[in-house]
This record gives sequence, structure tokens and C-alpha cells, in this order.
Amino acid sequence: MTDASTDLATRFEPKEYAILTADPQVFAARFHPSGKLLAAGGFDGRVRLWDLSTEEPKELPALTGHNGWIQAIAFSPDGQRLYAGDSWGKLSAWDMSGGEPQLVWSLDGAHDGWLRDLDVNADGSRLVTCGRDRVVRIWTTVDGAPLLEFRGHDTDVYSARFHPQQPFVVSGDDRGLVKQWSATDARVVREFDASVLYLEHRLQ
Repeated sequence: MTDASTDLATRFEPKEYAILTADPQVFAARFHPSGKLLAAGGFDGRVRLWDLSTEEPKELPALTGHNGWIQAIAFSPDGQRLYAGDSWGKLSAWDMSGGEPQLVWSLDGAHDGWLRDLDVNADGSRLVTCGRDRVVRIWTTVDGAPLLEFRGHDTDVYSARFHPQQPFVVSGDDRGLVKQWSATDARVVREFDASVLYLEHRLQ
């Protein structure tokens, strides 16, 4: 490589910041929008928190109340809420705006079995979740009331995301089928075939 490319590679080479121990397994981790807080959850059903605002990360009291494995975590865009879903289908919301997090609401059985993924829309008013029951759901973030339900996947749904600007949701399942939905009437807008990813995974 040239001197310039070597210098560029050195500048952008990942550097270890800190090792945060969170035994046992971690299945989900997210930064707070401010970048000053890290949340991680996994096998023990807790959401672990670390304050990153100081030179040495400081672990804070964990969020508890889940019995299943924490599978998904998301912060609201303004950072005032944290949401978590677990392997028993439970969905919870905490208020992070004060000095100590407070549980706002919690739903047992938001999904039948594993809640695989969750996402918050751009204005923080809606939450989308998906799971092993093959269903994608939208909830109000105020109190966790259900708003819409999307059915159309024939296998586990592993990922769900809001469009950043338009009223759409995209979801992807275990067999590589990606669906784009209307977030206002649950209508399928289009489908994408990503089954090659499923086949490549099976061949590994």
C-alpha cells in the first residue's frame, strides 16, 4: 500500500475502548441516542446499563422484570424511553428521562413465544415488533395498546423496521422473504425475495 493508504487504514482501524463483562450470553445491545449510555440484554433476562460519559465506563443498576431471554432492545429517538422484548413474548417500556429508570408499562404475551425484534418510529409514537408467531405488530408507545397487526409470513419473523420518513414497515423472515407493509392499513405494498441468504446460511 502507499503511504497515504497506510495512514488512512491506521486512522480508521478499530481501537478497543473497554471490555464490559455481561455474562452470560448477550443477544441485544444498543447505544442511547446521546452516545453516553449503553444497554445490553441476554440470557439472564436483565437489561444491563453502562454510563459511557466518563473515561471509564460505569455499570448502572440493571432493569429487571423479564423472565425470558432479552432478544431485542431499542431506545426512542429522543432517548427518553427504552423498550425490550424477550423469548417469552413479553414487551416492556421504561422511562429513562429521570435519574432512575421507571417501568412505564409491560405486556405479557405481546407475541406467542419469542419476540425477535423491535423498532421505534421517527417521532417515537409507535413501536413495531415481530416474532416466532410469524406476526408483525404495531403498538402505541404511550401505553402499549395494539394498533395494527400484519400477517403474511409463513415462518419466524426475525426483523422489523419502520421507514425513516414514510408510513411503511419492512419485515424479514427465516426463509428470506422481505415484505413492505403500509403502517396505516396493514396492506402489503411489495415483496422482495432474499431467499438466497437462507440457502447460503443452510449450506454453511
